[in-house]
Amino acid sequence: MDPTVIIFGLANFVVFAADTELQYNPEASTGFGFRRKLKTWVPRANVFLQNMGAFVLLLSLVVRLLSAPAHPWWKSYRALAPLVALLLNLYAWIDIIAVVPTLMDLAYKRDAFYNIQFICLLRLVEMAVISPSSTG
Repeated sequence: MDPTVIIFGLANFVVFAADTELQYNPEASTGFGFRRKLKTWVPRANVFLQNMGAFVLLLSLVVRLLSAPAHPWWKSYRALAPLVALLLNLYAWIDIIAVVPTLMDLAYKRDAFYNIQFICLLRLVEMAVISPSSTG
């Protein structure tokens, strides 16, 4: 699940940066030899990625909570394991903070809040610490 969250985090960052550029220059275009105007694809991509990113983050959070009773760190808390995992896991809090503006956008039915789902990229730290080094 973590690689999916990272991919959506990166995609959200790219679209966030393009949307910011579009706010300052409505006639801005993409690079990389495409020369397509940002206004033709960024607003739709922003909405799509925000909604799908929120879905992925919430699904990841639910899976983490459901699996907490089996996790070595949290299983000693038995029935309270999901609650303790939610309260004490920094990455769960980052996911919640990242998804709140999107949920507020959905509640107000307008794009009034910044898409900050890219802060879930802090999960790369967790992945780097857990993954063994290939250099020996």
